[in-house]
Amino acid sequence: MRVSVVICGYTLDRIEVLTAAIDSVLAQTYPPDEVIIVIDGNPPLFEHVVGAYSHLDMIEVELNAENRGISYSRTRGAELAEGEVVAFIDDDAVAEPGWIGRHVEVYEQTNAVATAGPVLPMWVETEPAFFPEEFYWLVGCTEPGFAADGEEIRNGYGSNVSYRREAFLAVGGYDAATGRKGDRHIQAHEAPVGIRLAEEYDRPILYTSLARVRHTLFPYRGRFRWLLFRSFW
Repeated sequence: MRVSVVICGYTLDRIEVLTAAIDSVLAQTYPPDEVIIVIDGNPPLFEHVVGAYSHLDMIEVELNAENRGISYSRTRGAELAEGEVVAFIDDDAVAEPGWIGRHVEVYEQTNAVATAGPVLPMWVETEPAFFPEEFYWLVGCTEPGFAADGEEIRNGYGSNVSYRREAFLAVGGYDAATGRKGDRHIQAHEAPVGIRLAEEYDRPILYTSLARVRHTLFPYRGRFRWLLFRSFW
C-alpha cells in the first residue's frame, strides 16, 4: 500500500521541531512512498527545508505564495500526493517508528475509509498541576477514554490521522475556513471531514491505539490565559 505523508510548516521559529517531525517520518519501519512538506507563505523556511532535504527524491517541498492556513495547506498536500493513503502529522509532533505501519494494518484488515491514533503530550516544561488529562483535547492531544483500539470514531486529531486519499479529496478535504490561520484559531477542522465521509461512504473511521504520535507542548500551552483563548476559539 502506497502511503503519502503530509507535513505543514509556517515559521522558522519552529524549525527544530519541524525537522524532528520530518526525521521521525523518514525513520518509519514502514517507509512512506513520499513526504510532502507544504510551507505556508514563508519563503525563508521553504529555502531552508529545500536545502536540508532536496537530496532525498521522496521529499517534495511546496510553497504557498501567501499564508493560507493549515486546512488549505493540508488539502493542498493531499492534492499533490500520489499514495492510496494520505497521512497527516503536525510540524511539532514526532511519530513513533511503527506509526505508518499501524495505519496500514487497519486499511489492509478492514474497509476503513480513515484511521486515527493517539496523540500523546510531550511537555517542554513540567505539565501544569492544575491541568487535568480530561482537557488534553485543548492542547491537541487525546484525552483519557477517547476511544478503544478498533473502535469506530467520528474523527481523529489532526496530528495523527490518515485517509484513503481519493475519498478525502472527494468530500472536499479540509475546509479552508477552519483551522489555524495567522491569529485565527478556529478549531476542529477534522470533524467536518469525518462527518462528510460518514455521509458519503458506508465505511468506518477506526481508531488504532498503537499508531502513536508525541506532540510537543511548548510552555505557552500550559498558561491559563492561553487555555482560555484556545477554549474561546
